[in-house]
Amino acid sequence: RDSRGNPLVGINLSGYSHYVDFTHPSAERYWISMLDYFKENLFEFDGIWLEGNEITQFCDGHCEASEPPHIIYTPGGKSLEATTLPLNAAHYKGTEYSLHSLHGHVQVNATREYFYERNVRGLVLSRSTFAGSGQFAGHVFSQAKVTWSALKLSVRQIFSFQTFGVPFSLPLIKSAAEDIELSQRWYQLATFYPMFFISDNFLFARPQIYAIAQAALHLRYSLLRYLYSLHFMSSLKGGTYFNPLFYEFNDDPQSYNELDSFMIGSALKVTPSFTKGETLIRSYFPNQNWFTLFEGRKVVAFNEGARHGTNLTVNVSLSNKFIAVHVKGGAIFPFQAQYSFPAKTVSDLERRYISIIVALDSRNEAKGFVIFDEGEGSHSIRHKEYHWFEFTSNNSELFITFKGNDKYFSSIQSEFVDSIAIYGISTTNCACGHLRNGKTIKLTKKYDTTLRVLRIVFEDPIELLKIKSVRWENCERGCE
Repeated sequence: RDSRGNPLVGINLSGYSHYVDFTHPSAERYWISMLDYFKENLFEFDGIWLEGNEITQFCDGHCEASEPPHIIYTPGGKSLEATTLPLNAAHYKGTEYSLHSLHGHVQVNATREYFYERNVRGLVLSRSTFAGSGQFAGHVFSQAKVTWSALKLSVRQIFSFQTFGVPFSLPLIKSAAEDIELSQRWYQLATFYPMFFISDNFLFARPQIYAIAQAALHLRYSLLRYLYSLHFMSSLKGGTYFNPLFYEFNDDPQSYNELDSFMIGSALKVTPSFTKGETLIRSYFPNQNWFTLFEGRKVVAFNEGARHGTNLTVNVSLSNKFIAVHVKGGAIFPFQAQYSFPAKTVSDLERRYISIIVALDSRNEAKGFVIFDEGEGSHSIRHKEYHWFEFTSNNSELFITFKGNDKYFSSIQSEFVDSIAIYGISTTNCACGHLRNGKTIKLTKKYDTTLRVLRIVFEDPIELLKIKSVRWENCERGCE
C-alpha cells in the first residue's frame, strides 16, 4: 500500500498494476488460487519463470504525480527508487525500504508451495532471489552482453550463487552474430551450466555453431545422471557442486589462483577457453592422477612428496567439438555415452543402461555415488523415495552399497548397468561379479595395456540393486 493506506499503483507491461504483498498471511493462498485459475482457464504449464519481481516498474517510486518524492540518499547520483516501488510503500511486515530485497524470495516460496501441494516437481525460476532461495527456485541472471568477458564472468556468477545457497543458477546462452567462435565457446561451456537454456535461434542458421551445440548436448546427456545426482545431493544435504579448484584442493595454495577451470562435483575438471583463436591452454592440475574422460589416458600422475601440482598444456581446439574435461583420480561416476545413438529426451535417456567409470587415485582407491528417483513428484526427499548407491573401489574390486529406501520401487531402466571402465589399473587376471543373493557371474573383460584401462562388460545388463561387488584380480574359482 502507499503512504495513505491505499493499494499501490504501478505501471508494467500489462499497464497499471497492483502488487501482491507476499509477506501477508493470506498472500500464499491467494497466489496459489490465481495459479490454479491460470492453469485451468488459460493454458497448462510445467514450470514458472518469475520476471520483474525485484520489483521492476516503468516509473521511479510513485507512479502518481500527487505523491511527492521523499528520497534524499542517492548513491552514484541514482535514486534508490529508480524503476522500482517507493521505499515508503507498506508491506504487511514492514516497508519497501526494509523488504525490497526479499520480495523475490517470498514469492518463490509461495510458488514452490503451489507445486509441492500437488506433488509435482515444477520448475521455478526467478530473476530476484536472496540467500537461501535455492531451496525453492533457481536464479536467472540478467541477459549478458555477448562478449568474451561476459562468457568468463558467467563462471564467476555460478560460483557466487553456489555459495549464496542457490545451486541452480541460469546464465542465458545467446549466439553472437558477428563472432561464430564466441558462440561456439558459449555452447561448449554451457555443457556444465546448471541449466542449458538457449535464448535465441541463431545457432540453427550457422552449421559451425550447430555442430558444437549438438556435441555439447550429447556430452551433457552422457553425464546427466551424474549431474542429476549432484543436484539431488545438494537438495538432500546442501552444499555446492560447480566449484573452483580450491574447493576440492583446499590444501594446495596454487589452486586458489586457478579460477578459469572448475570442478563438477569431485570427479570432473573442466577447462574452458575464454580467448579468441585459442587452441592450447596452460591449465593447473593439482597433485593427483588425472585422466582423459573418453579413453581414460593418464595425462598427469601423482608425484609423491610434491607440494604443488602440474601446469599442463591442454588442447582446446574447436576441432575437438567437446569442451576439455579430465577425470580426477579417486572418482567414480555414472556415464551414458550419447555418440552413436543419442537420446533426444530425458525420458529416452532413462530407458538406457549406465556405465560406471572408476578412476583410481595414487593409492589405487576411488569413491562416488549415484542417485535415482522417479523424477516427477516433489516429495521424494521427504518420503525417502529414491535409490542411492555408494561406490568404493580398491585396485582389485568395486563395491556397491545400497543406501536408499529398499521399500521404494523404481522402474527406471538406467538403474541397470551394462559395463564398468577402470582407469589407471596396473594388473588384472579375471572379471567376476558377486551378487547380493550369494551367486557369482563371470564377466567379459578387455584390458588395454598401453592406456592401462580395463573395460568389463556384463553379458546381460543387471540391476545395480542386485550387485554386491565386481572383482578383476584374484577372483574366486569359476570366474577366472
